[in-house]
Amino acid sequence: MISKRGHSIVFSALWSDGIRITKYKNGNYVGLRKQSSIVALKTLSSDKKIVLSNLKII
Repeated sequence: MISKRGHSIVFSALWSDGIRITKYKNGNYVGLRKQSSIVALKTLSSDKKIVLSNLKII
């Protein structure tokens, strides 16, 4: 866990498949993946009003 504030918790995780990247190249979209990456995951409270207020911030 990275932090806990109010109605959300932020976790650190390893995305083992790598982050997917889509590029437009020579008239086609090409899907690539970066190597494993560390990402942040944010959980929100199940209270609908709190979730909506958090989404407006993002």
